[in-house]
Amino acid sequence: MDKVEVAERVRKFLSYEFQTHRRKAQIANILPRSPTLSDEPRGGGYGNAQEDKLVEYLYSKQIVESFYIVIELLPLDWKRILEMCYIDNLNDIVVMERLDLSRTTFYEYKQRALLEFAELFQWIVDFKF
Repeated sequence: MDKVEVAERVRKFLSYEFQTHRRKAQIANILPRSPTLSDEPRGGGYGNAQEDKLVEYLYSKQIVESFYIVIELLPLDWKRILEMCYIDNLNDIVVMERLDLSRTTFYEYKQRALLEFAELFQWIVDFKF
């Protein structure tokens, strides 16, 4: 798979799926602190549905926490680009202006940041499949 395609997959993930994980992670913060998940069968399907929902929200929290760990490993300009684009949800032109980067430099840094993010985040999401 070529680099352009990998970067595009990361961009789509951060623009859409990651935003959903961010919202679910906020809900995970108000869930019970020590849930008890069990493999033991119970009567009715209600308990399993609740456990599935709980696992889903905790997974989203893990995705968001992992995002912050990974971007801390990036060079400062790359980190700031990803934060401003995908956490602050600023458009590219605003980010370019705030970081005082030329259009060419901005898109080069953003592309490299997305590729490095894909490499470091691959243990959670494989963007190269």
